[in-house]
Amino acid sequence: MNRIANCCLVTSLVALCAACAGENAQNLAAKLDSALKSGDMDAALALLDGRGLPGEVKFFYMDLVPDCFEHLTCTVTAGPVTDEYKKEMAEQKQSQGLEVAPEPEGILLIKQEGEKEHGKMELPFAKVDGKYKVIAARYSAQKLGALKAQTGQTLADEALATGMQTMAGDLNSEWKTNAKALAAGGGDAGAAFVASTNAMAKAAKANDVNAMIAAGGEWAAVVFRDKDFDGKPVSLHRRELKMRAQAVRQLADVEVLGGYQQGDVAIITFQGHDGAGWVVRGFKVMEHKDNRWDGIGGNQVSVPAT
Repeated sequence: MNRIANCCLVTSLVALCAACAGENAQNLAAKLDSALKSGDMDAALALLDGRGLPGEVKFFYMDLVPDCFEHLTCTVTAGPVTDEYKKEMAEQKQSQGLEVAPEPEGILLIKQEGEKEHGKMELPFAKVDGKYKVIAARYSAQKLGALKAQTGQTLADEALATGMQTMAGDLNSEWKTNAKALAAGGGDAGAAFVASTNAMAKAAKANDVNAMIAAGGEWAAVVFRDKDFDGKPVSLHRRELKMRAQAVRQLADVEVLGGYQQGDVAIITFQGHDGAGWVVRGFKVMEHKDNRWDGIGGNQVSVPAT
């Protein structure tokens, strides 16, 4: 009897410890809820199965932290996989080559409420190595193969063939015909793009919001501003959280491979890595205005480094 009692006691303690460690959906929801409300990025990332995710996907998860910290009131609850979610995933697999693995065991519903905005987000979860984690869609093998075949050059040429509308005017095959080819480095436009990329990567690494604004121009001044659109102060911690989320999808390094230029407009092709370590290939439309080159558009793809 004592042996049976002891075995039952040990079994109960193991089950209890598993529950305390967060081995159920409710505890996963509670931990994410706490991380979002307290602005704890490290705690939020510890709940994500981030293996094999590009920076762009990680960004949308990480950006929940600054959004739910001192801005929106966010509430996280756990529930079953809905028919609506299944339909959405089927559509994404068909149109974007995305698939979720392992099979979701449930959904975390994040409700966001603010003075002028409200919304919701659904995050799938499943057990990964014995622990419940938030999971995310990944590219299928077929989609990855197609992405790996793309280069900055092919993306630029495809965009010019169909035509692009930019703040500097329409860029198309005729524009390309009249433009001069740029050698590796991309001339002055390429040098400006590399300098800006390096400065932004350095600012992100140093956790220096002011340096990020100085390096990132008008875009950074809006994203990392110290007052919101209503004039209310934005805390330094929230601005730093925004910068950390953005950094995972921004270029950490870059090499300009060539491109085209006509007058004050250039299209430079490049390859580099994002903050998640993925290889990024693409093109950037640059315009020379007010004695400086600034990016005004572009496109890119990201693939695993190996």
